[in-house]
Amino acid sequence: IKCTVDNNELVKNSSIVILAVKPHQAKSTLENLSFSPNQILISICASITTEQLQEWTNNVPSVLRAMPNTPCLIQKGMTAICGSAKTKEQD
Repeated sequence: IKCTVDNNELVKNSSIVILAVKPHQAKSTLENLSFSPNQILISICASITTEQLQEWTNNVPSVLRAMPNTPCLIQKGMTAICGSAKTKEQD
């Protein structure tokens, strides 16, 4: 995993982007980024819908929401995953 402090560089060089910010930061984080159609955005932001994520990314990447539960901290949890209308089965 390569690290950077430049979100645009990160998106440009990634096929999968994980959005892990507080819900009130999601829109401002995404609105100035340029995604490509072959990218996947995975969000673990609570209360943000796939429709909002698609809107804030100009409906470009496939969007998945993943909601891990707290038992994941002790490796006994699970994660619910939901795709947007644009998400393909292979995503």
